[in-house]
Amino acid sequence: MCKMKLNLSAVFKASGDISIKKSGKELVIVPLAEGIGKAGEEAFVLNATGQAVWSRIDGKHTIEEIIRELGEEFDAPFEEIKAHTMKFVEQMLERHIILKVDSQ
Repeated sequence: MCKMKLNLSAVFKASGDISIKKSGKELVIVPLAEGIGKAGEEAFVLNATGQAVWSRIDGKHTIEEIIRELGEEFDAPFEEIKAHTMKFVEQMLERHIILKVDSQ
């Protein structure tokens, strides 16, 4: 289990070992390599909220930028969006679906 200390200035990108498929209103992340995802899980399904976060994990936006954009989009308090976004990022890291971008 990944217990990386998340920093609001951290930047993440999608792993190259996944495939993204749209299924109705859901976005499905399919692992392409062993060790991606949890044992017994073949795919990870994102609802509309997860998709809003996912669309911003592009290797350029910091977590803080993502939280602020989502707060404006959904007209929600920073701390509420922060809690949900941090949990989402932690889950994606645990499954190796996203990778931290090294600062240069």
